[in-house]
Amino acid sequence: YAPEQETTTQTDEPPLVIPEVIQDAADAAVADIFDGPMSDAGLANAIDDLVEDAGTPEQLTAVVTSLLDQELTDTQFSTVIASVFDGPMSDENFSAAVDAVFADTSTLSDEQFDTAVQAVFDGPLSTEQFSDALEAVFSEPISDEKFDAIIDAVLDEPLSDEQFAEVVGILESDAVSEEQVSAAIDSILESEVTAEQATDLATSEKVLESIDGDQAAEIFDAVAVDELTSAEEAALVAAVTDAPEEVKNAFEETIDIFAEGLDEYVAVGSQVDVGTRRSLIAASAAVSTMAAAGAAGAATGGSSGGGSSGGSG
Repeated sequence: YAPEQETTTQTDEPPLVIPEVIQDAADAAVADIFDGPMSDAGLANAIDDLVEDAGTPEQLTAVVTSLLDQELTDTQFSTVIASVFDGPMSDENFSAAVDAVFADTSTLSDEQFDTAVQAVFDGPLSTEQFSDALEAVFSEPISDEKFDAIIDAVLDEPLSDEQFAEVVGILESDAVSEEQVSAAIDSILESEVTAEQATDLATSEKVLESIDGDQAAEIFDAVAVDELTSAEEAALVAAVTDAPEEVKNAFEETIDIFAEGLDEYVAVGSQVDVGTRRSLIAASAAVSTMAAAGAAGAATGGSSGGGSSGGSG
């Protein structure tokens, strides 16, 4: 007897509610900063002080929102974003800041969007911060130009396997088109991927649906099939089975499909899976061996009988 384990259902966190008194205080502080001419250095120092004083996610969201509501030049926007993300922040405050910056990406020009993502992904991030940043920038469909800016910024720093898995998860979202996925894979393959990262790509149906045979061959070539878990083997077979034929051809040319663990895969032009085909081949070989042994025995017996008869005669 095993007691039933409690199951938890993951739900989206409720939106952050900013009390009016906090937003009013942030608006007043930001208005003081922009009340008169100020150098870029002075603006940066003033914003640094505001960000440092914003100890809670609510306070930081109010400050960032108020700053972005100003009529900023591109230079001032760059100064604001750099100051907001210049320095360590708690996971909660970081999440609040990226949500505020990317709350409505349509209000950002391509240059401003590029500036923002470069600032956000510049430097080491915890897995939670990395995930929050990706969710914020991909909260809605974006243009190809902005998509390329994100991928360039994300890949500019080395990624852990956990962070890479987060990227693949984003590529699988409805907000990303197949053309954008293909472009992202080109960028990813420009540097050497690990076996674990290649497995993440090879087991993603969305990725395999979006790439061509050459891209697929590079991915499959990096997969360490003999090191896959049973779950990864099953996911790989499932993803490749539903992939376009050119991707399946690349799979069969790159990976030994008759290796252990891929029994459920059905090769191009075959009506049975690999496991069944392997059994049929083994059975056929056994029958051929038995037939050959029988023929050899018959030939030996016939020769012996003929000699005895001749001698008797």
